Amino acid sequence: MASQQYINRRTSRHRAQRTGVNETPSIFIRRVNKDGRRRAAILLEGDSWFAYPYGNIAACLEKHVIKRNSYANICCCAKNGDTAINMTKSPGSKEVINILRNCGHNLDFILLSAGGNDIAGKDLLKFTVPYQPGFTAANCLNNAFDDKLKEVAGKYRALLDYLKRRSIRTNIITHSYAYIEPMKKGVPILCLEYGKGWIKQYLDRRGIPQDVQRELVKLMLDRFHNELLGITAEYPNFHVLDYRDGVLTPGDKKHWKDEMHPTPKGFKMLSRHFVSKMRTLDSRIPNMRA
Repeated sequence: MASQQYINRRTSRHRAQRTGVNETPSIFIRRVNKDGRRRAAILLEGDSWFAYPYGNIAACLEKHVIKRNSYANICCCAKNGDTAINMTKSPGSKEVINILRNCGHNLDFILLSAGGNDIAGKDLLKFTVPYQPGFTAANCLNNAFDDKLKEVAGKYRALLDYLKRRSIRTNIITHSYAYIEPMKKGVPILCLEYGKGWIKQYLDRRGIPQDVQRELVKLMLDRFHNELLGITAEYPNFHVLDYRDGVLTPGDKKHWKDEMHPTPKGFKMLSRHFVSKMRTLDSRIPNMRA
């Protein structure tokens, strides 16, 4: 006899599918084309902010679909550790390309979380120089960082150009990243901690003091945000949510699970901004309760 836990999981999965949360791209394509404009069609592609195992934005949005009367078909193709360059390099994400080819004309929204892994991690050693007394945050960055931003922006434009050929009404919504507190805190797995984070350990190797590290992170995220804003001027269907300040508090344990990933509460706070933006563009999207 099946355990009660298994039955509960199966029941929850069937309910999610029935209300529009699609486990596979093939099911999503079939339902979107069948439903037409009856339900909003939302595709999610991105990195760990959409796929982190301890809560993420995609999970919050899927719960919202389940709770609020099946207002959308939604499918998430995000992967932990993915980069904007990997998502968009030829031939791009095979799952996403397949969805765009088969039901792109019926997509209302593509929600995108990308760029954080392109500018964090070991590549920080390429973007920074050894610290010297009196250096400001700007002195610590070299031209390789600006080159990387231009490359990432070019990948966004390539995706938008491809989408323009598939659908003229699909809106892409992405976000800048929240300011963080550099700290050696990796992903918690059971009672252990995996890794030492993605930022501080590399800036420490450059000898950069903690106060300058904070300013350096802000500077990098500001430049990333401004690069995205420059794209909005070229593509009216491209929208950028500003998560840098005023949403999550750097270093607050209520908001941050590790160095780069929010807690479930933090992710829900971020998710409400996605829902609010979609609602301004499509009245079928209901508000997300606090």
